[in-house]
Amino acid sequence: MILKRLLCCIFILFFLLFAHTNAYALILGAEIFGLGFRFNNPGARANAMGGAFIGLADDATAAFTNPAGLTILTEPEICIEYKYGEYTNRVYNYDRDEDYDDTIFDTSFLSFAYPTEKATITLYQHRLVNIESEYTWREDSTHFDNLESDMDIVTTGLGMGLKLTDTFSLGLSIGFARLEYLMLNDKYDTTGSAWPDPQVLEIINDDDSAEHYTISMLWNPFGEFNVGMVYRNGPEFKTTKSFWEYDTPGGSGYNLYWQEENTLKIPDVFGLGVSYRFFSNLTTALDVNYVRYSDILDDVKIAGPGMEGSDFEIDDTFEIHLGLEYAFALNDTPVALRCGYFFRPDHRIQYDGPDADFRQLLKDRDDHEHIFSLGFGAVLLENLQLDMAVCASEFITEGSLSIVYRF
Repeated sequence: MILKRLLCCIFILFFLLFAHTNAYALILGAEIFGLGFRFNNPGARANAMGGAFIGLADDATAAFTNPAGLTILTEPEICIEYKYGEYTNRVYNYDRDEDYDDTIFDTSFLSFAYPTEKATITLYQHRLVNIESEYTWREDSTHFDNLESDMDIVTTGLGMGLKLTDTFSLGLSIGFARLEYLMLNDKYDTTGSAWPDPQVLEIINDDDSAEHYTISMLWNPFGEFNVGMVYRNGPEFKTTKSFWEYDTPGGSGYNLYWQEENTLKIPDVFGLGVSYRFFSNLTTALDVNYVRYSDILDDVKIAGPGMEGSDFEIDDTFEIHLGLEYAFALNDTPVALRCGYFFRPDHRIQYDGPDADFRQLLKDRDDHEHIFSLGFGAVLLENLQLDMAVCASEFITEGSLSIVYRF
């Protein structure tokens, strides 16, 4: 019976992953170079273990990572996470690479979980995307864009884990995500002028809401070995992109000449995770996530003449997370030391059209991220747990703090 349920869940997950979705379009402009989407699991414990948590999923952050794992909880608990990050956005200009640094600090996760004998219900809020970037993109020697992007996506959801047997659980979460997006792109031309002449101003200043969902399973086939699977459907947002053209000297400034609906699809994710506990105090976890970054460019439109949407692509990727946790007692205080590794392949936009300069600009640079993490946790009081994590690579430095209170 358990095998039949497992096979049925696998079939449903794959069907949802590859099922056809509604058409949508992204109005492609230079701002796409600054949207360096990075999706991490919530919680300092998970991040200290390289984000490997689908097969472990034994705290309240499972509401997002793998809601089937909520059935492991035995007491009600509240969890809050703060995250600080420094991010490098590498922009490929026509004659050189340039790095731009941005800093973000926010509450990244908040949840309340209430377990019963067969099911656990949780309310949660998770900051799915938080991007702030400012940079200059040089199309050629005489044209450049000054860009500012600020994108914030916060999802509020209800999650549930249902224990079908002692070794097998299913999970479901339904979220309502809120997008706030500001993008300003000033285009300039330096041809025949000592000062840059403004040409076009592109603006997105909008917000939208969208629903999304996660389905998952957690299976304990034997001993301390767990297997988790998850499909996470990404929300889809609609905004309006405006194009303003600058008059010749003596004119009235910028005049609106074009507006079009702009749709942004957050990629769908399919994940498989396993965990195993050795000697009762050493746990290892491995996650493999398939991220459909190509969703971002599905049915893309181009904000300008001479190029086709089919000339642009973003590769779907397999992202690998690996983590270790060693637990012990220090003067009767439970303590855990953690480390991890996270491989995130380069998933920037690429161009394979007839324009040789643009093809060189957006070729595959293989800027893969090798992210290493360290952290620790301790139960400071009977019901209070504190976890900390630090993650670092060539392009990111992140620190996170999680507080869990059980009652």
